[in-house]
Amino acid sequence: MKKKILLSILLISCCCYVFTQSCESIGLYEKLQPTKKKGVQFPYKDQFEVTNLEGKSIRLFQNVDEIIEILGEPDTIDLVFKNPGKNKEDYDILELVYNDGLRCLYYRGLKNVFRIILTTDKYFLSDDKICINHFTQQEILERFGSGVSYYKVYEDNSRKKIKFFYDTRLPDIIGEKAFNLEYLFSARFVIDYETDICESIVLFADSGV
Repeated sequence: MKKKILLSILLISCCCYVFTQSCESIGLYEKLQPTKKKGVQFPYKDQFEVTNLEGKSIRLFQNVDEIIEILGEPDTIDLVFKNPGKNKEDYDILELVYNDGLRCLYYRGLKNVFRIILTTDKYFLSDDKICINHFTQQEILERFGSGVSYYKVYEDNSRKKIKFFYDTRLPDIIGEKAFNLEYLFSARFVIDYETDICESIVLFADSGV
């Protein structure tokens, strides 16, 4: 009798463990799924936010030191552009490179990141969790809305592609009131024409200078 009770307890414990593990796996899976926002149009703040698989988030125009504090030290910090002007080092362009799928560009003197490039599907855009290599053009349009500011079909190395942008000058989207209408903030997508899959996502802050 005692053996039967002991076996029953062990069986229940095993079942609970398996159930718990399954729930954790399902929870992780659901966490990575896009949250469909029917009827929500661009722009809203989360559309300029990028999140990794660990749930760590950064934003366009965020200070580069804050980004390093959140994501950790980058794999490299590369000099992308050396300003030729005398005493113009502040206008050198540097790039934080995270080999798991993220690049962030900023001016040496102005440490706000003006470009974020997603290079793998380990980083997601917005709370819809849009990422490269998985989302179709239609799925992106459904989540960001129909207000596309730029749309073009073109060829790149004999491959047909689609490029479209969403733009806004609303300062409260980024949270930098001081810049008011000086900057144009963009979410930019490139789609492979044949597969209809997104292969490039870039967030961009352009001062027009």
